[in-house]
Amino acid sequence: MAAVQIYQFHVLLLKISSAIWRRFLIRSDSTIADLHHTLQIVMGWDDDHLHQFTIHGKHYGVAHPGGSYFSTDPTTIRLDDFKLCLKERFLYEYDLNDYWLHQVRLEQILPFKASKTYPFFLVSLVKEKLPTRTAVVLKDLWNKKLRWN
Repeated sequence: MAAVQIYQFHVLLLKISSAIWRRFLIRSDSTIADLHHTLQIVMGWDDDHLHQFTIHGKHYGVAHPGGSYFSTDPTTIRLDDFKLCLKERFLYEYDLNDYWLHQVRLEQILPFKASKTYPFFLVSLVKEKLPTRTAVVLKDLWNKKLRWN
């Protein structure tokens, strides 16, 4: 098993203007489920809609009763399993009716620092400032070592 690294992701909501984006750090051993829930928090959403990732041409996600089915378990597929390259992009679709399509790009691969808490919200660009509570909730959830199941 490879040493844990930190991925810096940039997520951009596509097909809208003005640009809405977020930047955050997450551990490379985080799962698809962890990434989904992290995106929900940094975007300020409540996980009320169906979603899916498209990575290397395959769909992944957290199944919901009566919703999408995925052939893989999102709690066992780690981000480092994808062997992402710097600047590589993949898609995250949230709300399959309204088609909120996001481009997720790996901006940097950083060394793991045991003294820091991950995931960590870095910055966003929106007309209205993201509530401070969002970043605090993200930190608190991971400090308690909660994994969304």
